Formats: sequence, C-alpha cells, structure tokens
Amino acid sequence: MTDRFAQLTYTSFDTPGSAGGWQVKQTTGSITPAEQHVLVTGVHTTLNPVEPLPQYPTPEQIAALPRRLGYRPIDAGAAYWHTVPAGPDSTGRPGNVFAHVLLDRMPVPSAVRPIERWGSPGWLTPYGPTAVREAELGDRIPETTALVSTQAVVDFACDATVWRLGTACVLLDAVLAAMRSNSSVVLGVSSLEHAALWIGLVSRFMSTGTAAALSFSTFDRPDELTAGNTEFLIAVPESDLDACAERGFFVLGESEPVSLGALGGQPHRTSRGQQVPVTEWSAMAQVALIDPTDATVMFDQIDDAASRLDDTGLHPALPMALSVLAREEFADAVPEARSVVAEWAPPGLAVQPEVVALVEGEVVRRAGTTTEQAGRAAAAATGVLATALTGVYLTRACSDPAWLDRPGTLPLPQTGLSVEALGEPVCTDLVARLTALRGAGPIRLLRAADLLTAAGLGALAEPLLSSDIAPALANPNVGPDLIARLPGPVSPQLRAALAARLVGSPEAANNALRGLHPRLVSWLVDGQPRPTVSAAAAAEPGAAGWTATVLHAVRAVQSGSADPGDRKLAYWWLRRLGTGPDRLTPIAGTEGWTIAELLAAGGTTGPFPDRAAARALAAGAGDADTTELATRVIAAVPGDESVAVAAVWALSPADWVALNYLDSHFAAYVPFWDDVADLAPGAVNRAFLRRVLVLSVLGATVGARPPRLLAGAPIDDTLIAEAIGQVDTLLADGVIDPATLLAAAALSADSGLPSPGVGPVLAAVAPRWAGRVDPGAVAEAAARLAGPDGEGRRVSRMLKKQLSGWQAESANPVPAHPVPAQTQWSQ
Repeated sequence: MTDRFAQLTYTSFDTPGSAGGWQVKQTTGSITPAEQHVLVTGVHTTLNPVEPLPQYPTPEQIAALPRRLGYRPIDAGAAYWHTVPAGPDSTGRPGNVFAHVLLDRMPVPSAVRPIERWGSPGWLTPYGPTAVREAELGDRIPETTALVSTQAVVDFACDATVWRLGTACVLLDAVLAAMRSNSSVVLGVSSLEHAALWIGLVSRFMSTGTAAALSFSTFDRPDELTAGNTEFLIAVPESDLDACAERGFFVLGESEPVSLGALGGQPHRTSRGQQVPVTEWSAMAQVALIDPTDATVMFDQIDDAASRLDDTGLHPALPMALSVLAREEFADAVPEARSVVAEWAPPGLAVQPEVVALVEGEVVRRAGTTTEQAGRAAAAATGVLATALTGVYLTRACSDPAWLDRPGTLPLPQTGLSVEALGEPVCTDLVARLTALRGAGPIRLLRAADLLTAAGLGALAEPLLSSDIAPALANPNVGPDLIARLPGPVSPQLRAALAARLVGSPEAANNALRGLHPRLVSWLVDGQPRPTVSAAAAAEPGAAGWTATVLHAVRAVQSGSADPGDRKLAYWWLRRLGTGPDRLTPIAGTEGWTIAELLAAGGTTGPFPDRAAARALAAGAGDADTTELATRVIAAVPGDESVAVAAVWALSPADWVALNYLDSHFAAYVPFWDDVADLAPGAVNRAFLRRVLVLSVLGATVGARPPRLLAGAPIDDTLIAEAIGQVDTLLADGVIDPATLLAAAALSADSGLPSPGVGPVLAAVAPRWAGRVDPGAVAEAAARLAGPDGEGRRVSRMLKKQLSGWQAESANPVPAHPVPAQTQWSQ
C-alpha cells in the first residue's frame, strides 16, 4: 500500500563525485517520477528577506529569517512547500534556499487545516553549506502546532487593542471571490505570525474539507508574483502592497482602513478603491467575532456541523450558516444563514424538511410579485434556491402575456432543469398554464414552449408541440406568417424538437420538399451546422442528426444554392427520392467532389454525376474506395466520360485484352481521358497516369494512338520504370503477344513521331524480348499494324535492322531504367 505521506528536500548542494547545484537532496515515502516533477516545479528558489542579512549573521538573525509555507491541492493530493533562506551554498554563492516539501496523498477527510502545520519544528531549516549537507529527513512528518490553533486565532481576531473586524470581513469576501474566479488575494502583513493567523482565521470560518482546497502562501515578494499564481491567499510584507497592486492584484493591508459594505447594497471598499461584493459569509462572521467566547463557540460549532455532512466541496459559508441556525447567540445572523443553507445545501441535506422549509421561505422572500422580479432573483441565486426560483419565474412567465410578447430573447436564469428537480407540483402547474395558453394564439404558446424547452423541460411541452404548434407551422398559409410575427428568436432546442415532428419519420421526410414552405425550412435549420454529404448518407431516420440533415438538404434544393456543400446535399436527397439524371446533373456541377462524397451521394446504384465522377476518379489514389466507385459507375452507366475513366480502375490489363477492349473501346475512351486532363489540370493522380500509360502501351499493339493526356503529364523515370515492370510481367504471363509488341515498338521508333511515355517503355522492353521471338512473326504483326499502305519492303528492312540492333543491345544491356518491384497493378 502506498504511504499517505511522502517528503522531499531540494536545495543547491554538492556531494563527493557530483557536479553540485540545484537538485533533489533526499526523498521518503516512495515518490513517483510524476509526483517528484510536480513537487520540484513548485519550489521557490528565491526567498528575499525585507532587510538583507549581514555577511556573518548571528543565530538570532538567522532565526528571524522568513519562513515561507506554501500549500495547494495537486493531482496527487495536496502539497506543502516549506522554504527557508540557507545562506551561501558550497561554492560560496549567496542566496541559497532549502525547501522541505511534504506530499499528502489523502488530504481529505482530515481534522487538520493545512495552515496548522505552520511553525512546526518538523520542518528542516538548515543555514550554511555544512548544515545543508547534514540536513536529513526523519521518519516523522511536520505535525500541527498551537501557533494557529483555535485559541490563537480567536485571541488574534478579537484582540481588544486592534480592531481587525473590518479587515476580516473584507478578507473573507475577497477570498471567496478568488476561490470562485480562480484568482489571488494579496494580503499585506507586518509579520510572518500575522500572515499565518490571518490565513488561520479564514480557514477556521470554513470546514476542514473546504480548507483543504484553500491554497495559500505565508510569504512572497512582488517579483515572485505573476498572473499565473495558483494560491488564493498570498501574504506579503505590507511595504510591498503598492508594487503588488501595480501588478494587477487585489491587495489588502492589515493595518489599512477599509469601508465595509452592506449585503445587497454597497460593496466593501479598500483604501485603494478596490471593491469586493458583500456576502452572507462576512455578515455572519461579524456577529461571531464581536465576542471571543462567541467566536470560540462558532469555530467549534463549524467543525461539528461539517462532521455531520460529506465534507467534500462544501460552500465555505455553509457550516457557519448551519451553526448560526443551531445556536441562539447568533440570532442576528439568522436571515443570512437561512439564505446560505437554502442556496448551498448539498443534495443529502436539501431534502430534509427543515431545509425544504428554508428554501420555500427564501423563495417567497426573494421572488417578489412579478415575472421580472422572479427572473432576476433566480439569475442571482445558485444551487437548490436557484432551481426553485426558476420554477417560480417559469410559471409566472407562462401566464404573463406581456412577458411572452416582449421583443428579443426571453431571459432564462437556469438551464439543464429536470422534472425531478422542480418537483411534481410545479411541473403540473406549468402544464396547466401551457394548456391555458392555447386560446391565446400560437405565438404565445410557442414562446412559452420555447422557454420550457430551453430550460430542459421540453417533455412538458411535447404534447402541445405535436397537437398545436407543429401543425400550425406546417400549414403553408399560416406558418410563414407566424414565423415573421415572432417577437424574438427561438431556441435551437425548440426548433430541433419541431423539426423532429415535421421530418423525423421517413414518410414525413420524403414529403418535406413539397410539403414544407421554404421559409419554414430555413427557420428550422438556421444556425445548425450543415452536415457533410457523407454524414447525411450515414444518418438513419429518427437518429441523432437525421432531421438537420433532411432540412439542410431540402433547403439546398429549394434555394438552388451554388455552394458546393449545398449542391452535394441536394444531389443526395433528390437521388434518394428517385429523381432522374436529367435533374440531378445540373445540381451536381463538375468540381469539388471527392470519391467518398460520390459514394455517399450516389449510393450503391447511382446515378452518379458524370463529369464530377470522371474528375474524382482521375484524381483517385487507387485505394478500395476508388475501385468501389469505378465499379458502381460502370454498373450505373451515368455517362460516357465517367465510364471511360472508371474502366481504367475497374478493368485490369488482362481484362482489356480478354474482352477485346483494346480494339473496341480504347480509341473511343481516349478523348474522354484527354477531357479529364483539360477539366482538372494537375489534378490527375500518378496511379491513374501509370494505368493509362500501361494501357496505351497495350493500345500500341492494336495500332491505337496514345492519349493526349500523356503529352502534358508529369511522366518521370520512376513512372516509366514502373510501367516497364508491369509490361514485362504481362509479356511473361502471355497476356501480350511479344511479336506484336516488338512490331509496335519498331513502328513507333521508325515513325520518328514523339510518343510521350509509350515510346520509352516500348524502347526499353523490346531489347529484352528480341532474342526470344521469331522474326517472321514480328514481320507479320508489323504488316498487320502498318496496314495495306505500309510499304512492305521498307518495313521489312526496317524490322531486320531494329531486331538486329535489339538483339545486340540484349547481349550487352545498358539499362536505361531500373526495373521496379511489382506494384498493385502488375498483373
């Protein structure tokens, strides 16, 4: 089992055989590397006294040096950093510090407030290189002391010779604000003891569990403070306050005058004009701190009250509020205590009859008599009280025509409500008031339903959405005018709920294009992110995202938008409804489609937009999606251009030969391949080019001209080498007749015409096979390719010369291109 506590020391020192410098000196408690990193990162390596020490300080001067105790929760629990000046290090460099760090892996539950470890003799405080070197951690951790005990805090706060009540009230409210906003309060003090006692006072007014969340530092200087400080309460010498204020911190001096505010009225004000809102916490503290005996009773009662609760995440003022309600001597603070309990009672406490009664009383006191008053009170409240006040606001709003008619968005103090949280009586009342609004017209009914839906109570409005509001909106003679007359925007939640009723089912969705007015469709979908066509194809009727998908698609069709995203959704939707290619083709356009989008929009059977599909296939990488789209396009036959490009991917060279496509289709497809290059210059994929190059080499064996696409394509040596390897494989497998290929190579060389890609491949392959083919067969193939006007004798002489040259080249090969490994299309 891992120890609860672990310790670490960090300082500048050296040991025999080490380079010295800042480093961890010792650890106990099995500290992990992650824990050590956090603990070392939190060490302050500077600690500057207000008055610099002489070169040779006396023991008394050393004992009076500042001791900084920093504390804050961390992921591993909580950590204390006790830092002291340590004089010069072993190299004589002045300004060394010694940090003794304590890790508490289980800081709650605990009977100890972190500040109680201040001044413990268990903290190591060596001064000078020898003492630093000899300082060793023991088996015990720094324990609590009486320096910040309850009695010490009471004596300090209630000292009759110094009036500290005003400073205490401002400090409590400032710390509460800092804990809420994750900021810092800088407190100027006259001594380290006062720093600890002020922190102790704040800690005593909260439970031990909440005090474990109060990060603090007992001593810092302005140069060490940044906007990223993680301590809620930081003590500094009072002479440093101006410099801290200049850095943007809220600062408070223990000896500076303050102007106390009033709860619900003017805020507290410091001598520098900084303001702090007054809270119930400080109002109750004023009552407790009037008399030392009452203060002691209060602190003991706070611990007793917290012990009866789960002391995790309690509001700082809650245990004190419970204490006020439990003791007659604190009767003057009962109104504030009731407010705190009503607002911040945890779930287990909130259901107790006494607390329920407190909440009900606070609701009556705060809610006023109008809808606006209830809304403001709910917005200012939190917790259980906010929920109750929001219930009052909603019930008033649903029966307040003037409120429902007001322009703009209706205020909503709280969202995420539930029927269970509001309670059955309130929800029954809300349903009754909604039902009563049916006679007030669809606009007021819609506004009230919107208010409840946005609050999280849409279930209460659902019956009326289906019976009244959705049918009115769907009526083309009513819906557009109703939308135009709405005095303010409607929440996305209500529009989504209405959309679910209007297009949620497959039947309703299929009728949306002709059944819903364009203005209604735009209103329903306004502000919702447009789905991609791939997401649209994956959406299922009734599932999340379906209604938005349908509405976006319908709006795209109705609006005739030129936006590519709208075009794709419109294509998908119309294709899904069975619309023919004649209407689909103009919507699709020719640019901006990916293969994944075409698979989604065209579905399994298509149709597919012809030119868009051709372009996307030419840009395809030859992956599974490319092959799938090519197969679907050929099956659907959307148009000659896309089928011609799809054939490059869907059919292997062996297929082209076996199906006699070289004779029947190659020449017909060449113009479409060229058109693709014209349509998207530079967008043709390298894999597509390689396939076209190999097919063009095969086309040469039937006398076909190569496509113009190759002339402008970036054909490099690597691409040619890949084609050579594939053609060699086709020859070896018997797919291509070697004699015919040699004849084509000879005629290509004899023509003297440029043949990008094809000529170099033929010239490289021919010498490899010249010695293995009967010259007579080559001559017959050449005569066939040359045709009746081929000048037989000249061709015969040319062949004899070419074959002789190739055979000589094959005997002494000088490869012009490397032969690559097999590719995915080498068959």
